[in-house]
This record gives sequence, C-alpha cells and structure tokens, in this order.
Amino acid sequence: KVTSSIDLRLVLELPNPLWTLMQVHYLWIPCVMELLQLELDDWENTDQNYRSLRMTCIRKLSKAFNVLPPSLFLVNIRWEHQHPIRGGGFADFCNEALLWRQLRHPNVLPFFGVNTTLFGFCLVSPWMSNGDIIKEIANGLNYLHSLKPPVVHGDVRGANILMNDDGHCCLADFGLAIASKSTGLLTTTGHGTRGAIRWMAPELITIHTGEGSKEPLSRDQHPRDVYAFACTVVEILSCNIPFSDKPTDIAVMFAIVNGVRPGRPDGVWCPDDIWSLVKLCWSQKPGDR
Repeated sequence: KVTSSIDLRLVLELPNPLWTLMQVHYLWIPCVMELLQLELDDWENTDQNYRSLRMTCIRKLSKAFNVLPPSLFLVNIRWEHQHPIRGGGFADFCNEALLWRQLRHPNVLPFFGVNTTLFGFCLVSPWMSNGDIIKEIANGLNYLHSLKPPVVHGDVRGANILMNDDGHCCLADFGLAIASKSTGLLTTTGHGTRGAIRWMAPELITIHTGEGSKEPLSRDQHPRDVYAFACTVVEILSCNIPFSDKPTDIAVMFAIVNGVRPGRPDGVWCPDDIWSLVKLCWSQKPGDR
C-alpha cells in the first residue's frame, strides 16, 4: 500500500516507480493520485527531473484507472448559466485537468478544479469578463515551453486568450496541449491536425498530391506554437481572423502549405520590428522560427 508521502517517495526512488504504482489495488489509486498531487504542489522543490517523474506517474495512472486526485473536485458550485462554455470526453477531461492543474504563471489562466454535478464533466476557472497583447502572450508561451517536460499549447489563437480584470492576458484552453520531451511525446489529447486551420503550421497539414505526401512530423512540437503566435499577432492587429479573404478552410490549407501568409495589416499600428518578428515566427520550416 502507498498511504503516505513517505511511502510514495520511497516508491519514486525505485528503478521502475510507475510499474510499482500500477500494481497498487485500484481502491487505493485515488489516494496515490492525491499524494502525487500534493508532491506536485510543492513548488519549493526545484528538482525538475523529480517533478517530471511525478507528472508522468499521475497522468499515466489517470489514463489507466480513469481517476483524478480527489482534491481537484469542487462542491457547492452555483449554477448561473444554462450551458458550460465548452465540453469534451472523459479522457480529454482528465488529461486537460491534470495538465492545467500543474501550471502557474501570470499569463496562464488559473485552474480552480473540476465539477461533475452541474453539466457533466466541467473544468472550472475564473470568469474573465473582458474575454475573447503581444508581449504577455509570448511570456505565457515562454513559460510553457520552459517547463520540464515542456508543454506545447497546441491551439494558440485569439479565442483562447482571455483578459483579466487588470487588463492582463492569460492563455486558456489546454485541451490540445501536450507534454513533450526531445525523445518524443509523453501524451497527447489529439492528433496533429486538431485545432483551428487558420492558425495551423504547415507541417501539421497533411495534403496528399500526385507527387507524394509531406515529410514526417518532427518530434519537436514547439514551432507549431510559434507559428500560431505569429498568426495571433496578425489577428490582434487586424481585428480579423488570419486569411479572412479566403472563404474555405481548404483554400487556407493550400495557401499555408505553399508558403502564402496573411498580408501586413493596413491602417493600423504595425511597426517594422513587429512585422519582421511575425515573418520570422511563421517561417515555412519549423527550425527557422
């Protein structure tokens, strides 16, 4: 049995701690999940390898047993609207909840917990009344990419950037986020082409032609966020979605894979240094971003 933090730390020191935790009786798994979450909440422990191990264990256990740490569940939630903002399946729900719970940065939307009594599976976060600028988005992405293992947001766009009451931007919606390592992906909530097409990097768009298919997707997923960041900057400056002149997603897809990008916004603030940054961030080759 693993019934205390001391027990858990002893297990985590074993050569194969995840295998050992998987052998725990399923009735004790919620307890193990809670102990792992308590360890992850210890932000004074700066050992990134140890934190990465705890994160891997808690997510693998959640996937195997379909459970979350009990402390994530909120009670006495007041129902003020008829529908939640959005929803998803249970597997995506658990994955996003666990990933989002471990993030802490001024430019990342805070996570309160989960609730299963009002709308089914709900992720609860602060309501940002200023809802749906450039430096704060970059700061939020830099924080995600600097974590160990790094987190790739996977769906950066204006709709997923909220503004708090103090006027500061926060990245939101981690439903497509992935935790990655240079050796490959740990987990993912979806396939490479999920997300909004108009903000999607060319390497994520697979278009088969008579000349053959594209090269395999690189394991380094960070450039996809950098590309989407550039599109989001244009979205913010122009107050319009990328490729607003193209009515269909298929037209956008062909434009992207052929190196076409949205034009420089006219009649708005868009200095040369910002535009140069945008062009660098949405380079066709991921390694050039």
